[in-house]
Amino acid sequence: MWGHRIRVLAVVGAAAMVLPSQVWAHGSGSPTATSFVARLREVPAGVKARIVDGDQRLWLRVQPGRTVTVLGFQGEPYLRFSSAGVEVNERSLAFYLNRSRPRAIPHGLDALASPDWHRVASGPSYSWHEDRLHSLAAAARRPGSALVGTWTIPVLEQGKRLQLLGTLRYSPDPSPLWFWPVAVVLLSLPALLRLRRGDLDRAALIMLSAVTLAALVLARVGRELYGRPDVSARSGLSLLLTCAVALLLAAGLTSSEWRTVAALLIGSAGVYEGIALLGTFLRGHVLAALPADVERAAAVACLSCGAALLIVVLVDRSTSPPGRARSA
Repeated sequence: MWGHRIRVLAVVGAAAMVLPSQVWAHGSGSPTATSFVARLREVPAGVKARIVDGDQRLWLRVQPGRTVTVLGFQGEPYLRFSSAGVEVNERSLAFYLNRSRPRAIPHGLDALASPDWHRVASGPSYSWHEDRLHSLAAAARRPGSALVGTWTIPVLEQGKRLQLLGTLRYSPDPSPLWFWPVAVVLLSLPALLRLRRGDLDRAALIMLSAVTLAALVLARVGRELYGRPDVSARSGLSLLLTCAVALLLAAGLTSSEWRTVAALLIGSAGVYEGIALLGTFLRGHVLAALPADVERAAAVACLSCGAALLIVVLVDRSTSPPGRARSA
């Protein structure tokens, strides 16, 4: 009995590794939703720019043969885009402050310090955490207005001062009713467990597995296709791997020998993905290529059906009489 339970727990723990989460695809700091969204309104000629992760990062691409310098908080040279690639000035105040976790500024460093350039990218594009996109988030908003304010990021090209100009907008938090389906499914489990008999047991297992797997793939598609210009190739590979593993797990559900293992893997991956997407229930703007309500519905199905699937399988195995094999 204990040997079986240890094997089950090992399978459950390994399941999260089967379908790679967006946490690995985009980095642990990538949010799933946000309350504030930055929008671009003005970009200098010869420069392409995109906002990444709502209001967190800025991506820039400069045409070959041009040299553009992004200025820091006090007008000091911060990032330089040129034919040599992208360089960061490590004696810029923004180098220490303009990050998700600011670093202490060395003693004596100020905006007039001579630049110390270090290359961070060999190509013409680069993305970085940019505090100026969301610095207005703490400002008071006019009641009923989604517009928070405007932001600017100054740049230099051949001595001419230009700017990237944009706005910051607020997205109201979603209704707490999104948590209700999770509670309803889990509260219905005792009745489901009492009614399980033969074919009903197998049908419930397959139904919960199919819903969880479909929701998992849908949620992953929405996340991976969301516009992040610097990770598109990796996202495509991750989607391909997800679909391949999903097909293998679906095939496992058709086999009486592998159905329980496949259900454990699907349930574990569904719970993992649902927890990773909890932010979509808490913030108004969902960072996914699919409509926000579709992504939230997929997250709800992952969390509720995945948890229900694990409970059905584990309770079934732990309550089976020793030496008696239940029909799979």
